Amino acid sequence: MKIKDLKNHFLVAMPSITDPIFKKSLILICDDNKDGTMGLIVNKPIEIDDVLLMQNQNLLQIQDSKIYFGGPVNLHEGFVLHEPNYHTEQTINISNSLSLTSNDKVINDINKNNGPDNFLFTLGYSGWDKNQLNNEIQNGDWLIVPADVDSIFKKNDEEKWNSYSSLLGFDFNDLSGQSGTA
Repeated sequence: MKIKDLKNHFLVAMPSITDPIFKKSLILICDDNKDGTMGLIVNKPIEIDDVLLMQNQNLLQIQDSKIYFGGPVNLHEGFVLHEPNYHTEQTINISNSLSLTSNDKVINDINKNNGPDNFLFTLGYSGWDKNQLNNEIQNGDWLIVPADVDSIFKKNDEEKWNSYSSLLGFDFNDLSGQSGTA
């Protein structure tokens, strides 16, 4: 079974994923096309000391906001995931309730209180080549669920990943080992 458009869905890391980058990750898929898939991890804040190592000084000026690890690709690049009440020429609509902007203007507007009301700032992104993510899904590494704006902006970071196990009627933490076929 080939998964079609994953845009505006969450990838929920299954317990079999032990890679520290993706373990217990909740990833919002922002783009999914014939060339590959791009998403942002929305539940892993970065410690402030880690951010000081970044070279782009503008990234450090977001006041009173957590900065999240969006994924291991292009860690020098910042992305602002936000509600669609804010828009620039570079803003990409993910859905009717989510947009993505990656430029200095959005950072400056946030600092001047002219930016989006609800936002999540990430450094880096998660990316998969054509068919790579589909293979991982077929392997049982990821659960796919429709994206929920409240999960991104209103839930506690530790609750974000755990909350999806209750939707399925079991606790992911009770699962172990690798999935298989009979």
